[in-house]
Amino acid sequence: MTVRTFLVGLLLVPTIASAQSANPPGQAPERSRYPLVYEVFAGATQPTTAGRLTEPPAGAPPPPSRVLTGSVGMSGGFELVPRIALLGELEVVAGRPLNAGGGSWGALNLFGVARFQLPRRLELEAGAGIAQLGYQPPANLSVLTTRYWSPAARAGVGYDLFRFEDVAMSLYARAALTRVQDISMRTVSVQLAITGRYWP
Repeated sequence: MTVRTFLVGLLLVPTIASAQSANPPGQAPERSRYPLVYEVFAGATQPTTAGRLTEPPAGAPPPPSRVLTGSVGMSGGFELVPRIALLGELEVVAGRPLNAGGGSWGALNLFGVARFQLPRRLELEAGAGIAQLGYQPPANLSVLTTRYWSPAARAGVGYDLFRFEDVAMSLYARAALTRVQDISMRTVSVQLAITGRYWP
């Protein structure tokens, strides 16, 4: 996913949601029981690691113990009952070069998430899935990216900055925890999200 593609998607979500919710004048909207919920998000993320890999990539430095980077992602699912939704989520945590011309460590997360809307524009999230810790070697080396997969858990809290009909902009604080071989990894993120609901 390129930055340009993500930004285009971020800008198009409110437009698509508004068009989907439009109805002819004087006609009541026909809505299904389970609306589709979809979201794009981006923000700042700080991965923290402790421990060592038992089988590290050849010639690779260990993952940094703490680094500030960015993350982007998207999610989609259904609102089962009012104020409760089940979502599938993809999140990419960008890697940062460890030195000039060197490789970088990054992460990719796949989660199933339950989201609960609370009074006063608050939301709670909890979920589980799988996380990938990956090492991208320097560009001048003909070596494939090394990936490690492991179970992961995630939780978060959000606040709706504003909501208009079926479109909302929210601010989330999220945390994920996983263990890869002998490394425990925790990511803490602050992300801005645009969420839409579509009633098929």
